Amino acid sequence: RIIQQRCIRASKDISVGVVLGRHHLDMLRPRAEEGISPSELYDVIGKTTLRNLERGEHFLWSDLK
Repeated sequence: RIIQQRCIRASKDISVGVVLGRHHLDMLRPRAEEGISPSELYDVIGKTTLRNLERGEHFLWSDLK
């Protein structure tokens, strides 16, 4: 049996410079190898995006400041 983990993904298209709130984020499968774990959700909230992200795209720490 294969266990698929989740990662944090954009719930909608997000532009550069957006301060992330919970409404911008979804926890979806499959987890990208370099994706951010849902256990780090509260570390992501309040960060600012450094690039445009499309709906469903996973976040990398390098996308945030």
